[in-house]
Amino acid sequence: MKLLAISDKYIPYQFMYDGLSSLCNLGVRIEVRRWEHQTLIELQQANLAIEQSGPDAVPLPAELTGNVDQFEILVVQFAPVSRWLIEAASSLKLIGVLRGGVENIDVAAATARGIAVLNTPGRNARAVAECTIGLILAEVRNIARSHALLVQGKWQRSFPNSDAIPELCGKTVGLVGYGAVGRLVAGYLHAFGSRILAYDPYFRGDPAPAEMTDLESLLRQSD
Repeated sequence: MKLLAISDKYIPYQFMYDGLSSLCNLGVRIEVRRWEHQTLIELQQANLAIEQSGPDAVPLPAELTGNVDQFEILVVQFAPVSRWLIEAASSLKLIGVLRGGVENIDVAAATARGIAVLNTPGRNARAVAECTIGLILAEVRNIARSHALLVQGKWQRSFPNSDAIPELCGKTVGLVGYGAVGRLVAGYLHAFGSRILAYDPYFRGDPAPAEMTDLESLLRQSD
């Protein structure tokens, strides 16, 4: 079985190869090709065009799609997998997407061919959750406001919340959405001693450390 992987500036060649190399023990032959961009901004612009207009919006260079009919597995990060590419890949059985969404894949074309499409939901959930906690702390402690003023050479002692700067311990925090990111945020807030309410009509399972509630109650009770 042969696997074609297309790397980019976010997941470069060596990272891609190293991450897939264990499949060699299962008899999978791996080939990694580089989707080249001069800068990350160029890649982000291509990705934005794909997300807005679909995988046909940005054609792949011919050197990335040559002899694609020889591969049973295709693994990409941001590289677009268009209907044309899926039709050209006559041996393809599986498309792996190393991101949460599948905006860069023509899923309908793959489904029509009986090709499975697998994505990686929650891949960057921890980074987003940690950023969320950082933003909460920056807001309640006026960190960003104070820094901006200090850069201007100003020292300000009073802020809109100066009369009662809250600690997270004992406060009720509401989370709208309780997926991969929300559950991690809840765990971090629990360590601070917060009470956590969550609203997510699609969540199933044990919500601990959060308490599930309806949206109106969450908005009414959250600090």
